[in-house]
Parts: sequence; structure tokens; C-alpha cells
Amino acid sequence: MSEKDLFYKGLKDLALRCLEEGRPLAYLLIVKELCRNEAEERYAREAFKAALKERNKTG
Repeated sequence: MSEKDLFYKGLKDLALRCLEEGRPLAYLLIVKELCRNEAEERYAREAFKAALKERNKTG
């Protein structure tokens, strides 16, 4: 698994956890501090969208 894939998976897992706990804003605050550039911010947005879709399928 590449570093990019691991980063995306970690962001998605974090997003799922924040959504499960009812704290989506916590994810956004963490991502804001974590991401160092536009590409990482884009991964974070994509991971959040994927987490929402996954949650809606199982929820």
C-alpha cells in the first residue's frame, strides 16, 4: 500500500469515527491542522464523502 493510500484510508477511518460519534466538525478541524497542501485537503474531502456514502449504506 502506498503512502497516499494509507493517508486516504486513515482519513476515511477518522471520518467514519467522527460521523458515528456525531461530530463531523471535529473531522474538519483535525483535517485543517493535519493537511499540509491542497492535494492532502482534496484527499480529505474525498475520504469524507466516501465515509458518508459508506455510513448511509450501513446506517
